[in-house]
Amino acid sequence: MTDGELFFLILCLVYLADCVHWLSQSTIVFVKWIGSSWKHKTGLLYFGISDINFLFMNPLPPLGLMTCSYPFPISVSPDGAVPRDALMDSSHTGGESTSLRFEDIDSVLPRGKDALINGKRFCTCGTEQEATALSNLLRSLKSLKPGERESAIDSFWEKQFDYSAAKRRMDSANERVRNLKSMCVVLFFYLFVIAPVCCALFGVSNALLPVAVPLIPFAIIINRGFYVAHKALYPELSFERLTELVKNCMCSPALIRACDHVTKDILQGYHPVVAGHILLGDEEFRSFASQIVRKIRNPVFLDALDNTGLKIMEWHNQKLLGLISDYLRNIAGIESQLVLTPEHGDPDANSYCPRCLCQFVQAEGNCPDCAGVELILFDKPFNCG
Repeated sequence: MTDGELFFLILCLVYLADCVHWLSQSTIVFVKWIGSSWKHKTGLLYFGISDINFLFMNPLPPLGLMTCSYPFPISVSPDGAVPRDALMDSSHTGGESTSLRFEDIDSVLPRGKDALINGKRFCTCGTEQEATALSNLLRSLKSLKPGERESAIDSFWEKQFDYSAAKRRMDSANERVRNLKSMCVVLFFYLFVIAPVCCALFGVSNALLPVAVPLIPFAIIINRGFYVAHKALYPELSFERLTELVKNCMCSPALIRACDHVTKDILQGYHPVVAGHILLGDEEFRSFASQIVRKIRNPVFLDALDNTGLKIMEWHNQKLLGLISDYLRNIAGIESQLVLTPEHGDPDANSYCPRCLCQFVQAEGNCPDCAGVELILFDKPFNCG
């Protein structure tokens, strides 16, 4: 392998590594590559670790955009809270799913992405901002009388379902990254087309300095664009912004993915239904909303939950279903029923899971993939015509 080939290989590996985003299992990712069409992705790839996966962003121009939505990590009611994720398919274990009544809470503190209650980790959030917001909510509910907590919870959800505010924020992000993205694409062609050709023609030792010098204005322009956009959208994240700037200065390929770090958490703090409504097309949004409703209606009941925890989850789910139903009808303009009996696709199937819609030969029992969710018999026999 020549020096030029080795240089190009290292450049590619460094860039590909920066295309990887580590995420929690419950994170819903919306990605866009060509055109204005967004797609949503969940459960991307796992490594035997139940709550960790990663997203590999398309490395080729026009690079695309991404944004993440983080389902609320707890169930909360006027009585207390229990850690759970309405969209997570795998359950927590190890005693961390125990419900807590507000009377039993002495302290609530955020630590990174974790919310600590009474000095112990209660749940893990999608972002540090969400952990802070969740801790503030629990502290506020703890300080209120039981009869005042429902209105406080309603106020919290009202912000989560604020379509107008979320749309303005997304539009602002799109506007701010438009020129930044163009510069990132130009840098991609410079690093992976022009630079390798120069190294091949003139040799790495002769071409390295002339190739490296133009990277300085690239770094200045892209870093400035990133800084301005990030500061406008996330004014409180000064440390994260500084960390990203330092990385960009030390590693030129990382500059190409600058837009990812501007849009990744732009809709943090809004419910996934709102994010899906803003980003997805009509048909895909209906399918996406239907999936969310199914999973909330048919939760995976955890063995660690006591009666108090189950009551908290039930209250939370009923509240959330009502909010989603109102949003779909009043904001998204969807009047028809989203959750329907799936098409009978297998002549041997007698039942289906109302959560994941998998079909089974057995007529009764629980879905093997959705613990605690009972199978439902098909109303009609299979129609082979």
